[in-house]
Amino acid sequence: AECLQAGSALTALPCGLLRWVVADGGDADEGHADADVSNWLIRTYGSNDDTPKSSHSHPAPSSRKNSRQPSFALSVATSSQNLSDDSTIPRWHRAMTVDNQVEVDAFMEANFSAWGLDVFQLSKLTAGRSLQFVGWEALRQGGFLEEFDIDVDKAHCFLTRVESCYASSDSVPYHNSLHAADVTHSVHALLGTLGFGQYFGPLSRFALLLGAMVHDMGHDGRNNAFHTNVQDHFALTYNDRSVLENYHVSQAFRLLKESPEANLLDALDKEEIVLVRKDMVDSVLATDMAHHFRGVETIKNYIETLDLDTADWEEELAALSALQAMLLHAADIGNPGKPAALSDRWTDLLRQEFYSQGDLEKSLGLTVSPLCDRDVQKFASSQVGFIQFIVRPTWDALEALSPAVALVSREICLNLAR
Repeated sequence: AECLQAGSALTALPCGLLRWVVADGGDADEGHADADVSNWLIRTYGSNDDTPKSSHSHPAPSSRKNSRQPSFALSVATSSQNLSDDSTIPRWHRAMTVDNQVEVDAFMEANFSAWGLDVFQLSKLTAGRSLQFVGWEALRQGGFLEEFDIDVDKAHCFLTRVESCYASSDSVPYHNSLHAADVTHSVHALLGTLGFGQYFGPLSRFALLLGAMVHDMGHDGRNNAFHTNVQDHFALTYNDRSVLENYHVSQAFRLLKESPEANLLDALDKEEIVLVRKDMVDSVLATDMAHHFRGVETIKNYIETLDLDTADWEEELAALSALQAMLLHAADIGNPGKPAALSDRWTDLLRQEFYSQGDLEKSLGLTVSPLCDRDVQKFASSQVGFIQFIVRPTWDALEALSPAVALVSREICLNLAR
């Protein structure tokens, strides 16, 4: 009944979430949302979905899957020990040496293949260069530096420049290079330990990792709604649609075009560059939460149609594109699937960033966005709804494709139960 009575602004929301939103105010533990949390859910997830439709511009499935097939098994993505002994790729770029190299190497060897890397600890060990180290290790373990003849100096320069384009944690507590490092590692784990690499050829896996590295590049700590409300250069440039996501991926390709010393794609042929660009743009734009429910529903439909047979997925290019986008999206919202200490730390940083936006909105005489008013403590109740209706269904869908995802689902349930 609640679903039938809901207004048009809510029609993009599933009925389960609608019942939670339209319920009378109450205790979050009882499954009710207060008005502020309801407004946040409506504004964030109930807006019109302008997800770009697939252009189906990829080449034939055999080309996408098998082009430049690596000479090593997919399992290399899970262990650096599987790299060939005669590899010409250095363990680390010469500019990445640190005084505590043995400690860094031991930390990466013990933790990089597992889900839930502590990027905060890695940042301490590497003097704040977590994205450089995660990005390099993901490219190296995945075999991409060799597979695509990537110049190691250009790869390192790219990682350095991308990391420098993220704001400091002092000015942007959450959407900084630490978050980018965390999402990049999560994508690496999804492709390796969690089993999704089998669905993609090396070029698509490479593009997905690059998309993770740049997916919030240049983020200013304000959300899309804020930029649209103030009609700043972001909103005016991208016409109020996925303004930040468009900006992030645009900055990445501007870097590649304007800085030859950082163009790690220059050894790819023209067709490969076109495919990498399309995959990166599509996956980064899909991180806009306004597309969440459409994306999850699309993946569920493909799972019902194609089941788990990778050969069937290879024949359906739109399905592969949707899955690729969903993996980056899942990694982006995957903090509740991390161990409790990490999950709590990320939640606190996001809270700080929200409150900072609210302070700015007050100073500008604007209505404070939902969950951004530090004087109204409702952030915790929003997390219940976020995990229950946003995060868990996303990872449940992925678990249907790969049983290894169960370890993430367990963490989500543990964090939701606390």
